[in-house]
Amino acid sequence: MLPNAPTDNLYKFATFIGMALFVFCTWQISDTSKAVESQLFDAKMQGKLFVLRVKDSQEALEAIEQDLNAPNPDEPGKALKGRLDLVRRQTDGMLKDWEANVLQEARAQLREMQYLEDDKTMLQVGQWGGLALSVIGIVLWYVLHQRHQDGLLRQQRQSAESTGNN
Repeated sequence: MLPNAPTDNLYKFATFIGMALFVFCTWQISDTSKAVESQLFDAKMQGKLFVLRVKDSQEALEAIEQDLNAPNPDEPGKALKGRLDLVRRQTDGMLKDWEANVLQEARAQLREMQYLEDDKTMLQVGQWGGLALSVIGIVLWYVLHQRHQDGLLRQQRQSAESTGNN
């Protein structure tokens, strides 16, 4: 049976686990915030694209209206009606896309709020806990183990020097 348990490895293990926890939490904070920012950016860009598509549809409707109000329309009524139906279908499609975009943006904002409230706090606790565990492991290793090993080594060196001098 061992007179003393090898606690040296336990302290080192605690130190490495603490560092791993710190690194993981730091990486997770960065990765999650990038993902949330990317979702918000994508949703905002989709919104801007929808605004441009609506402006194009409005311009097309104005052109059709001008053609209808012209004294001598260049196109017969059926062709204008066909153009008008095409713009109407595009507008209906844009409405569905816009609704999906609003939902996507709302989900991204909800995810950001949840991240800020819950995840980030827990990850920061993990960061500080990991650092604390590492520091405690290093201090315990040095105070309870390494300092005694250094003392034994000093004693062995002094006894070797004293026997070597005689």
